[in-house]
Amino acid sequence: MKVRTGSGFECEIPSGITQDYRFIKARQALKSDDPDVSNQAMLDMVSIVFCNEEEENRFLLHLADKDGRIPISDVFGEIGEILAQAGEKNKKIKNS
Repeated sequence: MKVRTGSGFECEIPSGITQDYRFIKARQALKSDDPDVSNQAMLDMVSIVFCNEEEENRFLLHLADKDGRIPISDVFGEIGEILAQAGEKNKKIKNS
């Protein structure tokens, strides 16, 4: 399914991703109070959402600042947007 974030990043993610075991496991770990656990979960989530390294790199380049750094808060925000859109599109598919 195609998604577009508020910052203009466009990508296609696998339909049904929100039902993938690895996705659910990473989503639970994101809720951890331990920053090491939640940061690792975000790394896992990015790899799950973007099925290939080329797409993942395109995403990360989109988020890079002028010094080439990629703020984790931006990664969290963009992935959140992508997953929210995926959830909404999955609901529409189920209800049609």
